[in-house]
Amino acid sequence: MTLDEEAAARAIRPVAGQIGLDDVALAEGMLSIINARMADGMRTITVAQGIDPRDYSLLAFGGAGPMHAVWLAEELGIGEVIVPFSPGTFSASGMLQTDVRHDLARNFYHRLAEVAPEALAQTYAGLVEEGRAALQAEGIPAADMSFEFSSDMRYVGQEYSVNVRIGQKIKPDEIERAFHEAYRVRYGHATPGAPVEFVILRVAALGIMRKKLAGFQPARDGQDPVVGQRRVVFEGRPHETRILRRQWIPVDRVYHGPLVIEEDSATTVVPPGYQSRVDPFGGLILVRSDSR
Repeated sequence: MTLDEEAAARAIRPVAGQIGLDDVALAEGMLSIINARMADGMRTITVAQGIDPRDYSLLAFGGAGPMHAVWLAEELGIGEVIVPFSPGTFSASGMLQTDVRHDLARNFYHRLAEVAPEALAQTYAGLVEEGRAALQAEGIPAADMSFEFSSDMRYVGQEYSVNVRIGQKIKPDEIERAFHEAYRVRYGHATPGAPVEFVILRVAALGIMRKKLAGFQPARDGQDPVVGQRRVVFEGRPHETRILRRQWIPVDRVYHGPLVIEEDSATTVVPPGYQSRVDPFGGLILVRSDSR
C-alpha cells in the first residue's frame, strides 16, 4: 500500500483547524501522544517492577517498532536502540525456528508416600506415548524427540501447588527433596517431613526443528545505500533527509541523522542528533551522535 500524503493531509486538516494547528503540527502531536502512551506501557514492566530501563538497550522490532524506537528510548532514558535484522518478521522467524512442543497432563491425586514408583512410571509412559503420537503427526522423527517429566505437587491439605521437575528414573526420595526445594524457592520456607501429595503429572514432548532460515548477509561493496532524499519534519522543523536501503549498508559504517532507513518489512527513523551503524550480526545500532 502506498501512502497518499495529500489524502492524509485532507483527512486531518479539519481537525487541525478546530484546535488552531496546521496539519503537520497536528500529525506530530498525534505521534507524541502515541509515543507517550507506549512509553507508559514500558514503564509498567520496568520502573514499576523496580527495573531501571537506563541499564538496558531497547530492542525495537515489528513493522512499526523501529519508527518509534528513538523517541521511546528518549522517554525512558535508554542510551542505545537495537533494530534486529528484518524486524518486521522477527517474531515469525523465531516461531519458525522454535522447537515443537506438546504439553500433556493427567490428574493424579495421590500421596507421595502411598504411590508405588511403578504406578508413577506407568502413568508417565502413557503420557509419553500420547506425546510421541502428537510429534509424529507433525513429522518429527524419533531421533529428534525428547520428553521432560514434571508434576504439580503440594503439602497435604494445601490449595496451591508448585511444579517439580522429575527425572526419567522415578525415585520417591529425590522427588520429595525436589518438592521441598521448589517450595522453599517459591515461598521462602519449606517443611521437610510434612506429607506431600501429587496433583497433576505432566510431560513436555519436544521435537527438535533442524530447519534454518536465511539470515543476515553483509552488504557487498560498491552498492550505495543512499537511494534518495526527501523533506522530513522533526520537532516542527523540516530537514532534508537521506533515504537509505538497509540491506546495502556496509557493516560498521556510521551514518548521521536525520535518516530514514527502509527495508521490506519495516522503516527505521533516525532523527537529528542520532547516528546509526550495522553491527556484524546485522543489527542496526542507534545512539546519540555524541555517545562514546
